[in-house]
Amino acid sequence: MSKTKTPFQIDDELHGLIPPLTDEERQQLEANILADGCRDPLVTWQEEGILLDGHNRFAICKEHDIPFDVREISLPDRDAAKRWVILNQRGRRNISPSVYAMLGAKFANLSWGQKKGEVEFSTSLNEAAHLFGVSRDYVIQACKVIKQGTSELQEAVMAGDVAVSTAAEISHLKANEQNEVIDQGAKAVIAKAKEVRAKRREKKRSAITVGSSSTPTGKYRVLYADPPWQYGNKGLTEYGHAESHYPTMPLADLCAMPVAEWAEDDAVLFLWATSPMLEDALKVITAWGFTYKTSMVWDKVKHNFGHYVSVRHEFLLIATRGSCTPDTPKLFDSVQTIERSAQHSEKPEEFRQIIETIYTHGTKLELFGRAKHIGWEVHGNQL
Repeated sequence: MSKTKTPFQIDDELHGLIPPLTDEERQQLEANILADGCRDPLVTWQEEGILLDGHNRFAICKEHDIPFDVREISLPDRDAAKRWVILNQRGRRNISPSVYAMLGAKFANLSWGQKKGEVEFSTSLNEAAHLFGVSRDYVIQACKVIKQGTSELQEAVMAGDVAVSTAAEISHLKANEQNEVIDQGAKAVIAKAKEVRAKRREKKRSAITVGSSSTPTGKYRVLYADPPWQYGNKGLTEYGHAESHYPTMPLADLCAMPVAEWAEDDAVLFLWATSPMLEDALKVITAWGFTYKTSMVWDKVKHNFGHYVSVRHEFLLIATRGSCTPDTPKLFDSVQTIERSAQHSEKPEEFRQIIETIYTHGTKLELFGRAKHIGWEVHGNQL
């Protein structure tokens, strides 16, 4: 280390990775430096002569002609410099979870489909979330802000003025609309985010609950549903990427569907649920006016890697409304071993055949279906 007043090159991109201090924090830092001097050395990238850490201290020292120490570090390239700057922000007390989410999103460098080892110093979204102490949901929201948001929106999050969840909603707007609402202040941003969120939910609900023509208008004795569960940070790695295959629905929206109005007084419901969503599935059953009775298990043969175990099964929950026992006495094995297909979330037709075998009469409705079937009214946005 050596005493120096030599100015360093300030790189805007690298400097932009550092969350700014509030006015109060900068005033406190200035008071400390005036009282005790610059105790912590500035850090520079040796090969490029770029200041990596200590921008505020450097500005204050330069303004008041206060000497400072410099520590040089050697880094192989610009990517390494970025990672160093981002990691150096960990542990700062003044950083909010939203800002940590932004740092995590910038630190992660594995895109969809890439695997560890294919990218140098590879870091997944899950790893970045763990590294910065926030949820994967938060990092995903930050990715949206970075990808779709204007520089002004990103700066507002990094400054702590806008929460990352709010900014993620605003990022769906056109660039000029984003900046206009940011200029109006925090309250306007929050209000606009709520408006955007409500419109998107309504659009998603309409796309899923409305079939190829209109919502169901009749009454049905047999109902079969494969809900587009919204996983967020729950459960299994494979299921967590459902949003990239089809539009998902929050639990509240699923429960709000008027399924009870579509079911006869005596009806049966077959509802697909993965292990992470069992608790939510029971809530949906109750909200739709049914009572849980039993379940079948689909053994998929092929494993799916999860957070806790390697999972190869899924549940088909059976619930009734009124009295709706099977029409035939045939008892199928509760565990069906059928190798899953490569199509995400596709269910074997054998289960539909089982339903048709034990329930031989009455109108039938399939919700969230992907194809039309004889004897069924099918509704879903992937028809």
